[in-house]
Formats: sequence, C-alpha cells, structure tokens
Amino acid sequence: MRLTQAVLLFAIALGARTPLGAQPSEKVRIATDLSRVSAVRELSDGTLLYTDTQERALFAVSVGRVPRQVGREGDGPAEYRQPARLFALGGDTTLVVDGSNRRWLLLVGTRFAPLPDVAKALASALGAELESIDSKGRVLQLAGFAIPRKDVPWRYAGQPSGADSIRVLRFHLGSDRVDSIRTLRGGYDGPSVQQAVTLRGRRTVHQVVNPLRASEWATTFRDGTIAVVYLNPYRVEFIEPNGRASVGPIVEAPMRVTDQIKRSVLALRWSDDDGSVKLSPSDFPFWSAHVPALEMVLTHPVLAADDGRLYVHRRQLDRGPRVVDVINRSGTRVTQMQLPHGAALVGSEKRGLYVIVTDSDGVQELWRYGYP
Repeated sequence: MRLTQAVLLFAIALGARTPLGAQPSEKVRIATDLSRVSAVRELSDGTLLYTDTQERALFAVSVGRVPRQVGREGDGPAEYRQPARLFALGGDTTLVVDGSNRRWLLLVGTRFAPLPDVAKALASALGAELESIDSKGRVLQLAGFAIPRKDVPWRYAGQPSGADSIRVLRFHLGSDRVDSIRTLRGGYDGPSVQQAVTLRGRRTVHQVVNPLRASEWATTFRDGTIAVVYLNPYRVEFIEPNGRASVGPIVEAPMRVTDQIKRSVLALRWSDDDGSVKLSPSDFPFWSAHVPALEMVLTHPVLAADDGRLYVHRRQLDRGPRVVDVINRSGTRVTQMQLPHGAALVGSEKRGLYVIVTDSDGVQELWRYGYP
C-alpha cells in the first residue's frame, strides 16, 4: 500500500467482543518509571509507541524491555517539540501530533516518513487541535467558542473546557468539505483563581479553575461512527457514517452538588503536601447544580475503543478507585470498570485497553488490561 493511501485508508481493527464483567480479563505490566504518558499505540509486532509530555519525547517499548526514544527534540525532519497524540492509520502507520510545533508527523513502524501533501494543508489548519480520526481520513475537531463580553465579538476559545459552546466539526482529507455535526455545551464556569500550592515539596503558582468544570464531548470510532456525550442529563448519542443517529437512555440520575462535594473536590485537586486546602468554595462564583458525569483525564474524557464500545472516565470526587462507564452502541451502560486511583485509559487495540497508573509521587506505570 502506498504511503498516501495509508493516510487516506485507515485500518478498521475492531476487536472481538468479550464477556462483560466489572474487572478486566487480564492485566499485563508493560513499563515502569514513566513520567507523563498521554497516548499509546500498538504495532503489529507488539511494540508500543507512547508519548511522554513531561519528557517531551516519543518512545518505543516492548514488555520487559527498556524504552527507547524515537526521533529527537527539534524543528527538523524526524524532530518534534512536544508530541502528545498518536493516531493509528493503515497497517503500522501512525500519525504523531506535535503540539508545540502545531504540525503532524508520520511514522511507519518506528521510522519517520514524509507527510503526504493530502494531509499537509489540514495539518497546517488544525495543528494540534484534533480529537480523532476515522478509517476514511475524516478528522473530528471540537472547536470551542466564547460568548462576547464587553463588545468583543465571538472569538475562538480553543479548548472545550474553557469555552461557552463547542462546535463538532468533521474535516475530510484531500477535500474542502467540512461537516458541522453538533453544537455542545462548553465547560466555562467563570474566571480562574490564582493560588500557590506546595506539591511534592515544590511551591508553584497555578491559575486554578473550578474543579467541577466539564464540557460535553464527542469522539470518533475507526469505523466512522461518532459518539457524543451529553451532560445534564447524562446520555450518549451515536451517529453512524450514513448519518443515522440514536440517543441512548439516561445513563444515571444526576447528583446534586453540595458544599461537602465542593470541599472534597478542592481537597482532592489542590491540597498542599501537609493536607491543608487554602481554596474555599466561595473562591469560585459559579458551581454546576449537578456533578458532571465525565472528567477530563490527561488529553480526553472518553475513549472510543477497538471493542466497539465507548469508555467514559467518570468524575472522581474522592481518593477511591477511578470508575469508568462502558457504553454499548445503543447508548446503554453495560458495566463499569474500576481502575486504581490516579489511573487513566490512554489507548486501545485488539488485545485490550492501555492504562497509565500514577502513584502518589507522580511516577507512572503502563499496563494493558483485557476488555471487561
């Protein structure tokens, strides 16, 4: 297959469904002593590619082996500044999104290759702001917009979490066609608060947003089906490639936000090493009436997995296990997974889900969990 075709004809690799259950069918530890993994992609020989945003690098690793860096930091060919997202294309071809350089890089196996002209124009337009890609070369973007304030016209707000509304757009490689899919609610809930926090012995100043901030979301499966997650009420819509859409039942009744919940989520996210919390609920003028169902974890709140189901990171309110909803194509929650506290889904392939687990010192391990 020619390289251009590899970009345009992405592989549909939906794994076989496994019996449902609350626990994964297997757990395999892949690598330890990692920093901040944001995406994982498995190649046909079992090698895993992963990006580490703290190390600002792309790595390849196999079970029991020491990770090795692929490429290097820079602005030239086979170089990057901050690789973040990985998207599986045809065969062992992978699209690497370099956030700092706002460009796309192409890997065949573990070697860089020139990006075809058919993708360069879209890469220049979107940069790092793409959510997912399907097997036909259709790219989904969540474009955030802000309400005008003080006579400022509508402006692009970037990340959905800081926007008032989100437009779900689908671009077609090699074409000027752009589809407007849905308009969703953004996560903006008031200005941020400046706060100094001591974490792991280091004193830093942060711009703190409301810890219950959340936006509605959309992503794409490899077969082109789009999943849309709505909040209040929490429901999931599936839009098939032919345009047929269906909205599932309410997944779960909403939970009201209480003062106890406000204090709990502030302590969970912004407590000092000694356990003290200097922020109070009154520091944030706007609180949602109900606890948002999903939570942004690393780069995404949801995962369109290769078993054909949608995995939703649920909002974490305490230091207990992380709960993940498993939603089938009818929009029904069929089971829930429990991950360790501080864990997140970072990818999926035929054999299962890739999970990053972070300990209390910020050190990460990469695992593969069998589908529940």
